[in-house]
Amino acid sequence: MPYTEFGVMMVVPVKDIRSKNAWVFLRPLTWDIWLTSCILFVLIRFVVWVLEHQVNEESRGPPSYQVGTSVWFSFSIMVFSHGNCPNAP
Repeated sequence: MPYTEFGVMMVVPVKDIRSKNAWVFLRPLTWDIWLTSCILFVLIRFVVWVLEHQVNEESRGPPSYQVGTSVWFSFSIMVFSHGNCPNAP
């Protein structure tokens, strides 16, 4: 007898299998996505470096300084750029 047509209900215990830790938002991010993000980060930073190397003093210097500048540039864009928007509330 199909229980959905006659109003028959079933009560069963349900085990909550969802993770309750603070890092659960990282679960959808697979290694493929992390690898793609890292490759795109390096590629975009390389393009910015090629375009800025001849005209910007901060894009010159020893390799360690250039890598540090690249990381700081990316970090500052992700963290601080939204505060400079003139239309921000």
